[in-house]
Amino acid sequence: MSTVTVELVLADGRSWTLRTGQSFLIGRSPKNTVHLTGDGLVSRRHAVIELRRGGLYLTDLGSQNGTFVDGERLTPHVATPVHAARKVQIGEHVLSLRASGAFDDDEVETQARRKLPLPEDEFALLGKIADGLTGVVYAAEQILLRRKVAIKVLRSELARDEPTRQRFLRQAWLAAQIQSPYVVEVYDVRTEREQACLVMELVQGPSARDRLRAGPLPPAEVLRIGEDIARALQAAAEAGVVHRSISPSAILLHPSGIAKLSDFGNAKAIVTSTGEATPLRQLFGTTAYAAPELARAAEATLAVDVYGLGATLHHLLCGGEESPADDGLSPLSRCPLPASLPTELEQLIEAMLRDDPAERPRVDSLPDLFRSVRLRHYRPDRASSQAMVSETTHRRRPRDPAED
Repeated sequence: MSTVTVELVLADGRSWTLRTGQSFLIGRSPKNTVHLTGDGLVSRRHAVIELRRGGLYLTDLGSQNGTFVDGERLTPHVATPVHAARKVQIGEHVLSLRASGAFDDDEVETQARRKLPLPEDEFALLGKIADGLTGVVYAAEQILLRRKVAIKVLRSELARDEPTRQRFLRQAWLAAQIQSPYVVEVYDVRTEREQACLVMELVQGPSARDRLRAGPLPPAEVLRIGEDIARALQAAAEAGVVHRSISPSAILLHPSGIAKLSDFGNAKAIVTSTGEATPLRQLFGTTAYAAPELARAAEATLAVDVYGLGATLHHLLCGGEESPADDGLSPLSRCPLPASLPTELEQLIEAMLRDDPAERPRVDSLPDLFRSVRLRHYRPDRASSQAMVSETTHRRRPRDPAED
């Protein structure tokens, strides 16, 4: 089963990567994943584009001025198949669609189904989202609950190795200890026929790595991402968990406006009962964001995640491709931060990247540090400042009168 993605590209250079099982809202409201600004011809919720098993579909949501594909107006509220390389016009905005990968045939789908330890009457497989070193991630529909989920499956060649299998299952246990809207939720864990898989929340939005393809992110957005992921780390710390693999790929951007931390495959409990050391090669997926003390095989502390977040935000501010995984630990390849950044933001990033862990900011201080810099230097975004998270959710981002 091949991985299919569709890139949505605007003339101004902004782009969004759509993966199997995802649907992106398009419109004028900031709550849409594809936010089209400065165009009165665009409705607040104008259209939705969805990558399903077998094809790409675009639906006009009853917009006043219509959605056009190659000059033809779509029938409202009807999911219409569209092909890549076509032009979608919404108001004065033109979206180019660029697909990669091939849509699955029945034989490949059957082979993928055999690898999933899940009953067919519970889960309908939609397609493959991504390949990793230890697992493959699929999109599926959980039939009875009528929701889309992400299913991470341990590779069959690794599932027979019991220590590897236990490490894979441990990430579900660790992630389940963390109660936070800023962490991707693990719904369930399944084991069958020596196979194991995790059933997780499928975030309907791009990763921070996807956003980097269009260049550096705006500083105000980077500060908001930093605040949200700092809250995720704060909740993880309260649960006694160190993530150890923070990178742009591990940050998913929900259409509600919040950032979510994912991929706890390298996470570790701060307090362990065995005291066993994890081999260095198993610590990280992308070493460019790894704290320097890990090269000395030092015990991972919360300061490791502070460094990883600082390195990730530095990258989001500078732009460029995400550094690939390598065999050894290497320092962050630092480009100069933009000269236009507030001095406070530059100093905060530099403090997070200090070599001495004791000199980095504490995890519990980071959310307020990011928030204060953002509110002091950037015009508040009313839509994103309104609570996207329930009042009862753990560590909801506090409201501030300055954002009203």
